[in-house]
Amino acid sequence: KQWYQRRVREETASHHHESQGHSMIVNKQGKPVAEILLLRMEGSENYVFPQGFLAPKESSRHSHQRILLDLCYDYQNRTKQDQKQLVHSVDQLFKHHKEIERSYLDDSMNTDHAWIEVVVASVHDNQYNMPHNFQNGRGVESVEWVSMVERPHIHSNMAAVMKKTLTMLKAYNPYNANMSPPISPSQERKDKPGEPSNSSNMPQILSRRESRAGPSTFD
Repeated sequence: KQWYQRRVREETASHHHESQGHSMIVNKQGKPVAEILLLRMEGSENYVFPQGFLAPKESSRHSHQRILLDLCYDYQNRTKQDQKQLVHSVDQLFKHHKEIERSYLDDSMNTDHAWIEVVVASVHDNQYNMPHNFQNGRGVESVEWVSMVERPHIHSNMAAVMKKTLTMLKAYNPYNANMSPPISPSQERKDKPGEPSNSSNMPQILSRRESRAGPSTFD
């Protein structure tokens, strides 16, 4: 009998939420508020992490970088100059990536001889160098930095990874609090601008902690 294993790669890209004056935003308990890079795919109300399949003979790190570039920057349709700059920036970011999850996806297409393995890598952009000129890749409706003041509307199988990511960042973790169910993106768009959904978690401002990271090369 032959065994088939399809390998999925997911990325949790994060940075600390800042005000326009470049000061770190914290909640009333003094916890920094993180922003997580999430996608909404065409025809879906749920947010997802950037994700895709590992290509044959492709390294794990390269696959994570390729998926991020393809989905969040539409890499294949950018100019050569844009591609070069994007690769340089993303490569520096992934120099310090961490694998935080390796598990099997509970999928209806799994069989006794074929299954899907998921590997999740986390990257924290502590210097805010990740390019913000997002361009939706194939099948992507929007690419957004989502503030973790409250739980975003994500699929249930993503919640454990989200909680682990926020715990690792020592950031405010809405998954550790008693909160109302998350609202969908369509409901968020109906809310009035500037009206808080949970006043007890409203962010405040604290000066940013600085850090430095070294250069890297694309493998």
